[in-house]
Amino acid sequence: MRTWVLSTNTRVAAGALRAGDKVEVVMQAMIGRFLQNFGAMALQAARRHPLEVAMGLGVATLLSGGVEQLWEDELVVAWSLTAVPALMWVFLASYLHTLKALKVGWRVALSVVGLGIWSGWASALRSELVIADLWRVGLASVGLGALLMVVPLMARQHGVGERLQAWRATQRLVLSGGMSAMYLGALWVGLALAVRSVSMLFDLGVEGELYAHLAAWIFAPGFVWMLAARTDVIFAFEQEVGAEALPWVQRLGFYLTLPLVSVYLFITYIYAIRVLVVGEAPSNVLSPLILGAGMLMWLSLEQVEAMRRRGGYEILVRVVDALPVMVGPTVPLAIWAVFERIGQYGWTEFRYVRLLALGVLLAICAVGAVSYVRRRPMGLWMVPAVMAAGAFVGTLGPVSAPAVAERSQVARLQREASALGVLDAQGAIDVDRLYGVLSLGGYEVAKLAYYVDEHFGHDALTPFVPADLSDEERESWERRLWRARWESSGEEQGWRVVNMSANGLPFEVASPATVYRFNHVVHQEGGESYLQTSPDVQVTMLAEGASLVVKKGSGRWQADLSEQVAAARKSASFDELTPRLRRVLLVDEGGERRGELVLDELTLQISEVEALARLKRANGVLIVDR
Repeated sequence: MRTWVLSTNTRVAAGALRAGDKVEVVMQAMIGRFLQNFGAMALQAARRHPLEVAMGLGVATLLSGGVEQLWEDELVVAWSLTAVPALMWVFLASYLHTLKALKVGWRVALSVVGLGIWSGWASALRSELVIADLWRVGLASVGLGALLMVVPLMARQHGVGERLQAWRATQRLVLSGGMSAMYLGALWVGLALAVRSVSMLFDLGVEGELYAHLAAWIFAPGFVWMLAARTDVIFAFEQEVGAEALPWVQRLGFYLTLPLVSVYLFITYIYAIRVLVVGEAPSNVLSPLILGAGMLMWLSLEQVEAMRRRGGYEILVRVVDALPVMVGPTVPLAIWAVFERIGQYGWTEFRYVRLLALGVLLAICAVGAVSYVRRRPMGLWMVPAVMAAGAFVGTLGPVSAPAVAERSQVARLQREASALGVLDAQGAIDVDRLYGVLSLGGYEVAKLAYYVDEHFGHDALTPFVPADLSDEERESWERRLWRARWESSGEEQGWRVVNMSANGLPFEVASPATVYRFNHVVHQEGGESYLQTSPDVQVTMLAEGASLVVKKGSGRWQADLSEQVAAARKSASFDELTPRLRRVLLVDEGGERRGELVLDELTLQISEVEALARLKRANGVLIVDR
């Protein structure tokens, strides 16, 4: 009996081994097919889009080198940012060639032009990258992205109709881009968690730079490769897309898009009635609401496209086609709201882009309304085409967003500085006069000057800089102006602000000591600053009147700034920290020396009516004796 059981178990085990062998063989075959398909797709992508793949690898190398600080941050940022519109341009040329709308020679020529624009733009940004340039890059990317959605119109007829083939290709292009980004994001998160786990389990101490390297090599070449590998799928006009499987499209339309756009329109019309009745200017919040309604209108038009060729959806299709008629009348109200802000604070790129988007939406609604009256569906290509045209207008030329914003803000600065009387005979800003009227509007002028310089570059501020200044003198002039911008907002009646600087002079530490960098800004009396020290040592700093107090453990030491206050009383707005004024002894409650402060910059508030002074800001080096 026992032998029979053993024999049975042996046969079962043998069968299990054979089944396991079969599973192993199947798994090996699946992995082999996956690797073969993966390799085939990678090669196909490289053959079809060699330049795009090379650009993706180049950007990854650039980013990784930047992480390791092999080259300047300005170079990395400039070339990486401009790579986005450059890649879109090259993909545009490749797609047109795939659709037989461009010959090989024209594809190569356009690609070379794209590379030339990329290198020239990146080189220009590297010399001086300002915020306005980011708007140019962003608008160019939006315009080229919209053009990619118009490309399918250039394809030859494939027996399914121009409208359907363009819609299918656009759906696949958008979904491919979105799904690729989501997949790569999930891949990076998964790998980052795996690296973190290995680091913690085996005490490897993995540096944070590794995660940045992972991101560079996953997203830059990965996104380009995944999009390039799907070119044949994107332009497979004869095959249905997932959106033509109606159930999920119906649910998305019935339960999300249409309810949301209805709510947005209801709120907008109720608010419009209030504006007309009360007579007030519309709120600045209105334009995002109406732009959201416009986006939902576009999504609704895309969703019902699959239903136009099937029976039973006529009412739904007609309702969605009527959305431009309902959204259009609300757009002028939002345009009014944006112009109200422009009248108050001038043009900025953000207001320009909002106004541009509203203009695009108004044009789309006008075309949609005409199509609705004529009972013909609006061409879906109209939306990306108008978007692309608007984006390119805002990117380059004298009416671009940065150009309009710069002219407006420079004119505003000139107007406000002139009204305040802080311009000299040549039209330059007199910083001494500015400090004398900080509480009367000088702070706002300094803030606006800083915005113009930081946002549009040094050339934009040049008309307001005193003539014949050396580079060092201009730097000193700017430093005083910037201090007025961010240190003097709290100025009160009867008080004036005096800034003192050591101008970066070197210093020596004579005795053995521990040195800490500090930057203490007084936001309220008694507020403390925590210095960056070791985990088991905590040093805090606080201001008491015109004195600095340092606390380390149970020790409490004080730095008397009375000499600095006396010097500041003799100055109108700016003074130098001499070697004597720069070094301040730290003493304990018994009067014993515990160290010293070496001041780089000091900002004091001096009372004009009483013998009072307040510390506003101090930075430099704290030296604690050992």
